[in-house]
Amino acid sequence: MRSDIAVPLILACALLGEDASADARPFYLRNQNPFLQVLGVPAAEGARLVSAGRLESRLAITLVNHADSAEAGDEAVVLDGESWYVDTRFRYGLTDRWEIGIDLPYVAHDRGNLDHLIEGWHDLFGLSNGNREGPSNRLRLSYRSGDTTLIDLQDASSGLGDVRLTAALLLFDWDDSGTALALRGSVELPTGDESKLRGNDGADWALGLEAERHRQLGERDLALQAQIGALRPGDWTPLESRQKELVPYGMLGAAWQWRPRWRLRAQLGYQGSYLDSRLDELGGSTASLTFGGSVSFPRIGLELDVALIEDLVSDTTPDFGLYLALRRDAAMPAR
Repeated sequence: MRSDIAVPLILACALLGEDASADARPFYLRNQNPFLQVLGVPAAEGARLVSAGRLESRLAITLVNHADSAEAGDEAVVLDGESWYVDTRFRYGLTDRWEIGIDLPYVAHDRGNLDHLIEGWHDLFGLSNGNREGPSNRLRLSYRSGDTTLIDLQDASSGLGDVRLTAALLLFDWDDSGTALALRGSVELPTGDESKLRGNDGADWALGLEAERHRQLGERDLALQAQIGALRPGDWTPLESRQKELVPYGMLGAAWQWRPRWRLRAQLGYQGSYLDSRLDELGGSTASLTFGGSVSFPRIGLELDVALIEDLVSDTTPDFGLYLALRRDAAMPAR
């Protein structure tokens, strides 16, 4: 996937559609750190499940730029380049209370084509480029412990990531208060190439709760969202001895219906420490802020999300991220 493909796609969608309410579901985002994303923390999906007999599909594209390096004790890490995470997601409503699904991820690591653009953006707003003093437009994702280099990816890599299977149960949906709560579980299968940072060598299990509540703000709908859960990651061979057994995760989000077809969004994501490491890039907790919006196109049954991802813990999460997603909801043919 390339940015020169994404821009025409947005422009084409902007020419279509008529009044309809944009959906309030959270941005479908995972952890974007190239070393931590292999360990399978699930994306937030919201408490509103797909209706019985309907199939929802979503294509979510996340582009992140890395520019960091550090040493601590006998450990050293280099993160330099860009990563594309493309999730093709399908969800099917078995009943009005049960939903099942599958995610087919595509992962690509390449050289940092946006380095100069991001450095100029930081200079314009007086932001720090302290981690961007090394060579521009290269790929280097490496980790060393003592005298042993355990990870060293310098050649562009792309392919299938770890496939995820999901199931969700709607615990309650109180229409009079606009409140819903769902229990969601998932397992991520070891289908990605571990040596190319596209997956790990074990199954990742996750279980969490997702809540949603609707209120009015300026006579427009305001959706408040929350997620909390825990991940048990499978074995990741290079750093298996450093893995934590459980990783907590959570999300807080808001989506305001600014116009009939438009929603403005903000989303705060958190994950606990994945690894026992003195390096903040690997051992720290992660926090990121995503802000953007959604627009619906009812004539073609699509919704488009566009957002920017900002790191709140700069040593743990990527320095820059761009998120695009297309979602389609359709009834399945009767048998």
